[in-house]
Order: sequence, then structure tokens, then C-alpha cells
Amino acid sequence: MSEPAPLLTPADLAAQTAMARAAAGELLGPADIMAIWRIRYTRYWELNAQGAFDAFKVTPAIGLKCFSGVLVHRYLQGEPVYQPTFGRKRGQR
Repeated sequence: MSEPAPLLTPADLAAQTAMARAAAGELLGPADIMAIWRIRYTRYWELNAQGAFDAFKVTPAIGLKCFSGVLVHRYLQGEPVYQPTFGRKRGQR
């Protein structure tokens, strides 16, 4: 007989849901970031104050905080979050 599948905890389910939303390219909130990185509320706000999640922020923010699911998914897959382009835009003189 095969072993039964391990039961998922609520934290596992929340992380899976948040990662699926990130893979779909949806906007993520603080609860999603906390679930993906499996950190608690106070640790999230400490890291956020230090700018740890600035690479994923969407500006202008819709609501309190808004993070790009596409950028989070790229980061989790080990791909570069920021892809530089060469040259500068004409309007930035």
C-alpha cells in the first residue's frame, strides 16, 4: 500500500494559494507576501520598513501595499526581477 498524502496545514494552503496567484500575474497584498515567505505580521512590517520588498512594489499603489505577482513569481523561479534596457527614453533629458 502507498502512504497517504500528508495533510496540509492552513499555512501550506495559504502559501500555495498565494503562489498560484503570483504565477497567474495577479496583484498581491501583504497577506500573500507573508504566506509565500512564511513570515508573521511583525516580521513582514520590519522587512518592509527596511525595503526588502521594494523590488516587487507596484506604483502607484492601489490600497495600502500592492506587489506584482509577476515579479514575485520570477524571483521564486530564480529569474532576474529587473531586466535592464539599454539607452534612455527620449523624454528624460
